[in-house]
Amino acid sequence: MTISDEDLIECWFSRLAAPEIVTKLGLQSTSQLRLRWRRLKELGKLPLSSREEFGRDINLERLIKVHREPRNDLFNKAK
Repeated sequence: MTISDEDLIECWFSRLAAPEIVTKLGLQSTSQLRLRWRRLKELGKLPLSSREEFGRDINLERLIKVHREPRNDLFNKAK
């Protein structure tokens, strides 16, 4: 089965876990998936950050849109 770059990119941005993506795409292991994603990163088709880092950045951007700038007083409380 041939897996298109578009399918790999769509899965990278999805909320599915890597083992779920492996099953969905019919790959043998997560290492095969990560090698294919690495190739797409080298071609500039995917962000260089990890999926986890990218997800955190997106969530932060959404929070800032809704609540404006983060309140530092909530994050930097003295212990």
